[in-house]
Parts: sequence; C-alpha cells; structure tokens
Amino acid sequence: MSMSRLACSGRGALVVAGSVLVSILAPLAARAQSGATLTPDRHSYVVNKDVGSERWTINLNLASLSPQRAINVTGNVYRDGQSPSFVWCQERDDSNGSLANPSSSFRLRCSGASACGGTATGCARSQWSVIADLVEIPASFFLPPGGAGTSGAASAAAERPAAKPAPGSAQSLALPAAARPAANEDRGANLPPDGANLLVNKELGGLRWSISLNQIPAQRGNSATASCSGDALECIVTTRFLSVTGNVYPLDGSAPQFVWCQERQDSTGNLNDPNSEFRFGCVGTSACTRTASECAAQDWQAIPGGSDVRLNASFFLPPGGLPAIPQSDPEIVVIGRTSDPPSMVVPLGDGAAAAAPDGTSTVQGLCQEGASCTTSVGGCGSVQGRVVNDATVGCACLVADVPPGCITCGGGATGQCGGGCQYQIGGATARGQCLPFSSTSADCACYAANRNDGVAISICGGSLGSECPSGKCCSDDVRDGCDPSRGDTDCPGICVDSNGCDPTSSQCGSCLDQTGGQTLLCGSLEAPHGASCCEDCPDGSQNCYCEPGRSCNLEADGGGCCPTSRPDICNGSSCIPSGANCCVDCPDGGTDCYCAAGSLCVLESEGGGCCPLELPVACNGRCLEAGRECCSDCPPGVTSCSCPAASLCIPEGQGGGCEACPAEAPVNCRNECLPSGYECYYDQFGGYCEPGFACKLGADACLPAGTSPSAAAAAKSIPRGAADASGAPAAVRPMHSEKQPAP
Repeated sequence: MSMSRLACSGRGALVVAGSVLVSILAPLAARAQSGATLTPDRHSYVVNKDVGSERWTINLNLASLSPQRAINVTGNVYRDGQSPSFVWCQERDDSNGSLANPSSSFRLRCSGASACGGTATGCARSQWSVIADLVEIPASFFLPPGGAGTSGAASAAAERPAAKPAPGSAQSLALPAAARPAANEDRGANLPPDGANLLVNKELGGLRWSISLNQIPAQRGNSATASCSGDALECIVTTRFLSVTGNVYPLDGSAPQFVWCQERQDSTGNLNDPNSEFRFGCVGTSACTRTASECAAQDWQAIPGGSDVRLNASFFLPPGGLPAIPQSDPEIVVIGRTSDPPSMVVPLGDGAAAAAPDGTSTVQGLCQEGASCTTSVGGCGSVQGRVVNDATVGCACLVADVPPGCITCGGGATGQCGGGCQYQIGGATARGQCLPFSSTSADCACYAANRNDGVAISICGGSLGSECPSGKCCSDDVRDGCDPSRGDTDCPGICVDSNGCDPTSSQCGSCLDQTGGQTLLCGSLEAPHGASCCEDCPDGSQNCYCEPGRSCNLEADGGGCCPTSRPDICNGSSCIPSGANCCVDCPDGGTDCYCAAGSLCVLESEGGGCCPLELPVACNGRCLEAGRECCSDCPPGVTSCSCPAASLCIPEGQGGGCEACPAEAPVNCRNECLPSGYECYYDQFGGYCEPGFACKLGADACLPAGTSPSAAAAAKSIPRGAADASGAPAAVRPMHSEKQPAP
C-alpha cells in the first residue's frame, strides 16, 4: 500500500493576538515561565522576565507591522512581598531600539499606578505617575532565544499555526466556559493614559488572569479612503477592539501560560455596559524557544474549553466603569460631525420657533421645511437654523453650525475640559464632553453625544501619526492623561479647526507640531504619514499602501486593505480578525462567515457552522466529539441523532441506525472505516494519514512522524493523485457521507 496523502490541511484554528502581558501569581511560579513569545498576528511581543530584583510581565505592543511602529509597553511589575504595580511605558524620541537588532536598546519613559478605585478614564487622567524618565532595555529582552526571525505583514499572512491541539503545557490549562470573578478576590484593573489597553489582574474560575483587553488605532468603516476631507465618517481614526492577551496562572503554583483570545462573532460585549457579556475563542502557548516568527506561526494551540470563554464587561473595568457615555435628552437629535461641535435638531415649540414667510410671526401648526427658525443654545438666547421634518422628533429646528462660543465649558455649558458637560437647547438638555475646538483658543466646547452613542471625534497623531481632514489640525486630547508637554510621546490627539494655521511648518496654537513627519515611499508612490506599504499588491506593482489604521492583505489572500482590528480577508471581500478561520462553505451559502480561534469551520455538506476543536463534528445544531458521526438521514421525528466512535451512520433509506466498524478496520473517519493506526483529521477539509505519518496542516500533506518543524513548515502542497517520493501514486480518497469500504 502506498503512503496515503489525503487532504489533511486547512486553516483550522488560526490564531491572532494583541497586546499587554500582565501579572504573576507567585514569584516562584513565575520564574518557571521566564521567556517571551510573539502573538500570531505579530502585534505583541509578550514577555515574562526578571529585571534586577523585579519580575516584569509585559508586552511590547505594535500599532502597525510595515513599517513597524510601537504603541507602548504595558503590563505588571512585581516586587517580592508587595502588590504588583501596573506599568505603562512609551518609547522616547531618542530611542534607537529595533526588534530586528537584538543588541539595540529601547529608551523608555515609564509611569506606574495601582489598581483603579474609580472610573477608568478618571484614573487614566490622574492616577498614573512617572516612575522613571529613562528606562533603557535591550531589544533582546522582548525577544525569544532565536530573535525576531521573519517579520512583517507578508510573513504574518503566509504562516499559519496548527489547528490540531498538540500535546504540551497549553493542553493542561482548561478555561471555564461561563465563570464569574469573585469580588473579594479581585486585584483590580486600570486604564493607561493613552487609552490603548485595559489592564486586568483578577481571579476567575480558580485561575489568576493577568491580562489586557487591547484596543488599537484604526480607521472607521471597512473601505479604504484615498483622502480625508470635510466630515467624512470614513476618515475618523478611532480605537477598535483587538484582542485579549496575557498570562493565566493556575492557583496550584504550576507554570503559567501565555494566552490570547479573540472576540467571537456572537459576542455582545460592550465596555459601556458592565453587565454585557463578551464571548471569546482563546488559545495558549508556553515561552518560545526558537524565533518569534516561527513560534507565532506554529506554537499557539487550542485550550480545552477555550473556544467559548464568557466574561462580563465588568471583569475588564474598575469599580466605576469607563464611565458610561453621556446621553442627551431623547427629544433632541445630535448629528455627529468630526472635529466640530455637532449639528443639533430640536423640536419646534418649547424654546424653538419657526418664522412666518414674512418673518414677522411664528407659524403655528405648520411644518414648512426650509423656513428659518430660532432656538436658544447654551449661553445664546437666539441661534438661527432652518426647519426640517425629522423622522425622530417631527417638525424641528436644525442648527447646522452650533457657535462654539455659545457652548464653551464654564460659560454657556457646565463642565471642565476633559470631563462631562451639558447645556440647554430649546427646552431640552444636551450632554457630552468638554473638548478643544480651535487651534487659536484654549477654551473647550461641549461636544454633545446622541442617545446611546459616543461623541464623533477624529483621533490623530499617536503611534500611527494619523493626520486630520482638510482644514483641521491635531490638538492634545484632554480626556486622557497622556500629555505631550509633560514629555509623553506618541500621544493620540483630536482634530480641531485649524483656523488657517499650518502645523506641518510650526507649532500652531493648540495644535501639535507635525514638522517631524517623514515621507513614506511605497515603491515610487508617496504615501500619507502613518500609512503602511503593501508588499504584494493586487495589481502586481509595489506602488500601493493601506491608510493609517489598516492592514495590507496579500494578493494570494484576496488583496485589499482591512481595519487593523480585522486585518484578514475572508473570501476576497469580508474583513475578519487575524487568524480567524474563513469558512469557504457557509451554512447559508454565503462567503462572509468565519470561525473564532479555538474553533473550526464545518462544511455545509457536513452540517455547517463552527465547532470547538474538542467537539469537531457538527450534527443538526450540536457539536460532537471526534470519531462520532452525525446521521444526516434519521428515522422520522428524530432531529439530532449520531453514532458513537467506531460506528457508521446508516441512512434511513438503507435501514437507518448505527453499524459498528469491522475489527480489521475499527477507525471511523467521517463515516469511513479505516485500519488501526490511521489518524483522522477534523479540520475544515478533513482527511486522514496512514500509520507513521502525521498531517501537516497548511501543506495539504501527510509527512513522516517526527518531521522537524522547519521541514514541516517548508513542505509544499501535494496535489490529489500525485506520486509520492517512491513514484507510487498517493492514495487519495475523497470524503463521502455514505459508507465506504475499508482500505
């Protein structure tokens, strides 16, 4: 019999990651886990190492891969006999650290804080204090023994981790499916001044979770824009949820594991609602012993129970929450605008009146759209607008350009810069946040928020160097604790009215100096500051790039740009989380479905949907353990029947029920009996290998058992029906739902 090489590959449980490593449960247990690794999306180098007498469990978090830009270094610092401290570091302007050069040094400015006892935003502004203005750390500290290895978006898209759980330490960590933290055992959470990570150190389900919920700068919307002008919402650079990363420590003192979780498609978590529930798919690994690139591609493995981990939003928050989004009265409508006080719609009557056609009196009982109207706004008794017939509030007065002078905080509106605010408009109350509005004014205006929505503000600057739309410039965001004038670098700002100033030539009032920005060339094409060059463009040229906050996809993967939080292309159209499994055959026949990490895609012909790796067989809405078969043709009235391992499903038309495999072929592989020693693979393509061979996921091949990782990684796809090394044709058996004869 020739060597079987069937379709044993697939994208299986592809993994992504994010940022920030935190905590240590006990110093002795932590020292057993000393090391570092790279998350599969290449966005975080997670580290658990000693610095002098301290244990640093931290992440070096990247905002973009090409060119490589760091957001920050975050995590926990542990000192013997003391409670851990949260730490947040930014790279100084004079730093020359490069992960490609282990002997180079990162020069950091670091601040620290204890657990937050109030609101996250309040602690970000006031609780963090500078630990050291200069902390110098060699690049090798963030790297595993083999160094960085291959880096960049191209390698991240080309290399994929294995879907089949491999034996090892990651397998020993079982995550609770729906546990809740015990309040009296919590150590707390905090939000660093740049707002990129919610750092958590809490006990949950008998484990100590030292993790971070990571956010990343990203453009709003799913389509790239060539330029930003006016109030285009696509031009807003905001923050998006990326991942949860860090360490999980068993309370029995055994070694911790690095963990990464991505949000499932059915998650309803919302940080503005502490009672909402996040649902994650999680994977784990131990410290890397090779290159970071190799470990990111090959070492992350499924964790039992990790395909559906549920956590309330409150787990990631301090006691006071974010706080909640300010909400204006329901009878007014706030029309979000980027970088300007938003337009307001207030019902006619009770403070708002429309003028008659002759301009002498109020029109009663009529809604003459386009007619002029007036209403009180903040400190101004009469602001002109025009009549509109709004679907929400009916006949109303629209004030398209709210004069900032009417709603300055401390003047026409109550509140102080960076905090909440409110003002009266007509007979209702608008609520929002006090923010800068002009490069030539130190005042803040009250930016109102619509009900159940946030303030529409474009984030600029920061680690991506994002620029503002035409006519705007980047000013410090007073809502956070990150202050450029204090020495913080790469602080995210907000876009305000430039009033004709040019911040690209000099400091411009309240606007940040942007004279240091360097031109990025992608091939011969000049790209905007903060963009990323694409190494493999759909048109075959090198003159392409993705806008700030977006990631390039290789042409082989569908091409195009996706938001950084969902950087991979699924079937050439939908943007999905990096490492998520793109289902090529969806239950509804569509092309935009995928499965989270720790899960695999089940073909529509086999039931469809996503199943956890430990229950890889779909059966009429249920997921079954490997080896069982779903009877697709059950007796009348039965909607979910299955056969045990080593048994075949007999269609109802052939008698129905289950039939045991013969003794000479006891292995059940997708309703086919195989001889002993064969191994069945339940990835999205399925297949099996003969004894002595193992499936190389991603290579569509069965390789000799014990093949080295490097040789396995280099294995190429073996076409169906191709000859093996001896010249004999490979035994290729297509998968069927009906009974097959034993080989």
